[in-house]
Amino acid sequence: MRVLITLLAACCVLALAHSEDAVAPLADEALDLVVPEQAPEALAQDDEDLVQDTVLAQDDAVAQDGAAQGAARKGFAWDTTDDEMDHEAMMGRVKADSLGNNPITGQPMSKGHLGMTDHHLEYDETMHRDFVKNPGYTTQDTSTEDGHYYLGSGRRRIGAGFGRRRRAVEIPQSKAEINKEIAVHKMLSDPDSLRHLLRFAHSRTSAYAEDATKDRTATIEALKTKAKNLMEGMTRQQLERFSRELLGLQSGPTFFTDYNYKGDSLTTHVSLSDISKSGKITNNDITSLKVPAGYEVELFTEKDYSGQSLVIAGPTTVWSLSKTPLTLHGGINSGGSGGHGMTVQQGYLDYKTTWDNQAMSIKITKYAYTIYPSKKKCTTLCGVDDYHYTGSIGCQRTGGLQSKTVVWRRSAMKTDTQVNHCDRLKLSQPKLPKRRCQGTALCTMFKTSKPTAKCTTTCGFKGDTKYGKVWCELRHRHSSDPVIPSEATPSKVADGKHVTDGKCDYWNLPRPATPTKKCPATTRCVHWVQRYMSKCGTSCGTAASWIYTSNFCVADRGGASAAAGECHHWKKPVPATNRRKCHSTARCVKWTQQWAYGCPTACGTGASTISTRNVCEALSGGAAAPSECQAWGLGQPAAKTSGCAATGRCPKPSGSCCTLVSKWASANSCGYCAGGHHFEWAWTCGGSRACD
Repeated sequence: MRVLITLLAACCVLALAHSEDAVAPLADEALDLVVPEQAPEALAQDDEDLVQDTVLAQDDAVAQDGAAQGAARKGFAWDTTDDEMDHEAMMGRVKADSLGNNPITGQPMSKGHLGMTDHHLEYDETMHRDFVKNPGYTTQDTSTEDGHYYLGSGRRRIGAGFGRRRRAVEIPQSKAEINKEIAVHKMLSDPDSLRHLLRFAHSRTSAYAEDATKDRTATIEALKTKAKNLMEGMTRQQLERFSRELLGLQSGPTFFTDYNYKGDSLTTHVSLSDISKSGKITNNDITSLKVPAGYEVELFTEKDYSGQSLVIAGPTTVWSLSKTPLTLHGGINSGGSGGHGMTVQQGYLDYKTTWDNQAMSIKITKYAYTIYPSKKKCTTLCGVDDYHYTGSIGCQRTGGLQSKTVVWRRSAMKTDTQVNHCDRLKLSQPKLPKRRCQGTALCTMFKTSKPTAKCTTTCGFKGDTKYGKVWCELRHRHSSDPVIPSEATPSKVADGKHVTDGKCDYWNLPRPATPTKKCPATTRCVHWVQRYMSKCGTSCGTAASWIYTSNFCVADRGGASAAAGECHHWKKPVPATNRRKCHSTARCVKWTQQWAYGCPTACGTGASTISTRNVCEALSGGAAAPSECQAWGLGQPAAKTSGCAATGRCPKPSGSCCTLVSKWASANSCGYCAGGHHFEWAWTCGGSRACD
């Protein structure tokens, strides 16, 4: 949080800028105290301090008058940071008074509003910062309300009852405070942190990483017994130093808003282009800082790493940036005449101040030692004595808006001549990493001898293998063997000495197959068989013919089919072909159905049913005896039936008597007369009608 207010002297100068003599009025104005009528007890609490503050304000104003007048002439006011009470108020730690107002400003306080609004500030586009507007902070800012006396939105103004800010002094941290900050005890009590610390410490005291587990176990036991020497080459005091270094590398620099590492703090290892967005420190409110070994901090007066800059290399602590001078450049001057164009000059004004509360962006560069164990692997080649490899170490740079890179390197054979920034920033240098390589077992090889037995050649032989011998023996390294590392020397050996097969198996040497003479299996035993390729035809209408045999090769066992080549291979004689006569079969016939007769057509015939009969016929046409169809087992189809309707009545003969009625009314109707009818006397025909 950065609050810009004018210093006591600057306020006097701005308020009395029209006067030629600024010193005398300054003293008068400084003693012009405003005492509220309703709150005399507000000043009675510490009269001696109040008077002393006022006198100190006079002295400070006179001493700084020259610089303040210069600042006023250049168009901006002298600025500084508020004191502890203002910090507490801005952070919401000051409680409201009985009226619910901020006890400093008199502004109402509520949730989300601290009552610290300052209407005296104005943002300058050229300087990119806030400055106090003329006439600055005056006695008119004070107010009273119901017995409460309020100073207004700026505490240190003439007549407000306060003098200059007291000069900050360095308060050295105690050993207990330092140990609490670095939290060494936490690293020693947390298993994971302790393991990391011991790995870090081991790299500084031992060249052999393979001893780390053993030394770590020994160190942990030594810590439990509070032994002075923890492991070879390292004392408890050294371990604590390593823990401070490691914690510093892990966390990064810490920035504080107040002197002597007080107030809000921000610990980070990454650069910040805008401190106000850090979430920890607002605006440019950095007053003190701690930079651990391995870090380099560069402060900038503007955002995005621009403006004036200050480089601070670790390990160091800065209890107050107010002790570091800073010259700011501001203002714009323009002019021109005579058609020669307009000239513009920026930053032509110098503003003398300090780095306290001036940093708006931070660039952080980290340097750390990196261990590069030798990438060479211990040889696995046979016949090598004990030896070791040596790696290298490097100083790696990260952050600082630059790509990660190794800026310095050292090996057993060469050390870079450029600056070792890790050493410059007081980091403990690791040992050159070494790795032990144990000697390997003697070289061996397999030897073999061939078998001599003969193979079986008769049919049906399943095959077998005749075996020779295999043994293992020692050997010298050959010129055809892979080259061993230059750091290693070959072992001496009694060449050709027979050893157990395990000596060759140790090297995973491919055991040669026992020399063999493979006897292949012979083909199975086979013979010829004869089979007719077809059968005589049994279907109707088949003509007489002959069928012939074919020869097939089959296995002796099981009779499975075999290729003819197998029988030929074993030179089996081929049998002669045989034949068989096939007789002709009877012609093809079928059953057909025929109606025995049609429906009756004679008059006067009643309704009747007619049916079919089955007749055997040859497929080639013509009738056949029923026995032919029966001989082929053909079943006769079921007979079909059909109904015949009754025929009409027969016509009445000529001269037959009839009755003159409709046919449906009587079978004696004259309608049945074939040739018509005529009148007849009743004594002849009772109905008086007769057929013509």
